[in-house]
Amino acid sequence: MINLRMPAFALLIAFAAQTSAIADDASIKITDPKLHSINYALDSLEHWITKAADGDQQRASALMRDHQKIVVRFARLPGAETVQYRYVQKRIKTLEQQIQDKATQGSTADDAKSQSPATEIQNTKPHPSLAGIESQLNGLLADIQRYQDNDKQRSRMRSDLETLTARYGRIPKSDHPVYVSVGKELDQAKRALQPASGPLQMSNSEAADFVEKIRVRYSEQIELPRARDIMHSRELTAEDVDAIISKINTFKTSAAQDQPTLHHIVEATGQGRYWLEWIETKAIENLERDLTAMEQMIEREVRFGLSNAKNRSELDVEKNNYAFNNEAMKKQNEELFDRTLRTLIQAERLNSSLNRQRDWSVQRRQLEQYVTTYRAKVDAASSVRDLPKEVGNEALHKIALEVFKDKKYGVGKVIKRIVNSKPVPRDRVEHKEFAGRIETIVRQWEEYQVTTVEEEDGKYFVYINNLAKFTRAPNPTPIDRWILKQRFKSGEISKDRL
Repeated sequence: MINLRMPAFALLIAFAAQTSAIADDASIKITDPKLHSINYALDSLEHWITKAADGDQQRASALMRDHQKIVVRFARLPGAETVQYRYVQKRIKTLEQQIQDKATQGSTADDAKSQSPATEIQNTKPHPSLAGIESQLNGLLADIQRYQDNDKQRSRMRSDLETLTARYGRIPKSDHPVYVSVGKELDQAKRALQPASGPLQMSNSEAADFVEKIRVRYSEQIELPRARDIMHSRELTAEDVDAIISKINTFKTSAAQDQPTLHHIVEATGQGRYWLEWIETKAIENLERDLTAMEQMIEREVRFGLSNAKNRSELDVEKNNYAFNNEAMKKQNEELFDRTLRTLIQAERLNSSLNRQRDWSVQRRQLEQYVTTYRAKVDAASSVRDLPKEVGNEALHKIALEVFKDKKYGVGKVIKRIVNSKPVPRDRVEHKEFAGRIETIVRQWEEYQVTTVEEEDGKYFVYINNLAKFTRAPNPTPIDRWILKQRFKSGEISKDRL
């Protein structure tokens, strides 16, 4: 007990002695909550130091790392001239020395000094900004573990790390344990967020700009071929095939250039995942779907053309003479044949360019066979057909001759003229609505038919001409004079049948 009546100098010496004795007392009770947890950690560390074998440098290094963590925690506390604070501070230094002794047991003093330099505990306070950075950084490190496969969170975490790194960079450099510890944790977070392919050499904003360019390119500029864009005239044209091949090549070239960088961005930041999946998977699936739809459209048209050609080729010349000699029908058939053949040729070209499995060559050979048979029957039909019988008189022939002279009817060089029906009276009544009221239109006329054989380019063709004279009809139909009411080409006839 200190006697307060002692001189001041003696009192000071006595107080210092008592304080020293208290600091050396290992049984001192730590009541400060923050110091208590650190002192508890020192108890645990001391236990493991006593368990460590002398000269086990690997174990000593592990113990020193644990010691450094305690140093960092202690350094965060504000300096205080309390017995408890100095007691904990002294224990930290003492345990550090014990670890060094364990590591260097049996080594020279110089080796011990070089292998484990003494740690100087900082009594100064860390920079005020470090506390906030460290707190957010701890949360970020926890999020990195929690959201490893979450692209949106990775993008957010990378942005947060950039912000924390910038704030840390504005703090003056220091060897304070907290400053050093925060720097190491920033490096740890950076490594954890780095993609397997290496660090991304662009910021989050630069990555976002690149992804936006990708969006514009593949949603607005580069267009994949669509089934709806072909067969507008029920025919696969060369222009259709050129456009399909061009669009696919443009997509492939662009995708090959963009894919590596976009993959790196997605891996590093999570941005652009949709467009990476579009390039790698969805676009290919859509293209395959449309190419399949195109093949189905082509198949429908080819099947229709083949069916028509097959039916025409199987017709009997004698029983179905009209089908082989009607010029309008023959023209329609030939147009369908040609359209189907052109479609098959372009389908084969598309197949070859895209390495598709569909084979159109069999249907093309079938079509060519059917058309050859049909055309042979057309030639045969023109050689066996007979001209109609003459039933007219000189007056009817004279009327026809006068009508045919009118150039507006386009009658050619007539080799033979046959009146094959006599005039027959006809009439027709129609009711139509005009301006809200019903009007009746009456037509009355006579009509007879004249068959002509006309020479065209050294060949002979039969035309059917219907002549009429109206006695009643609305304008502008001529009244009371003969006109050519209707005319059509029936077909070719051989010269010996004239």
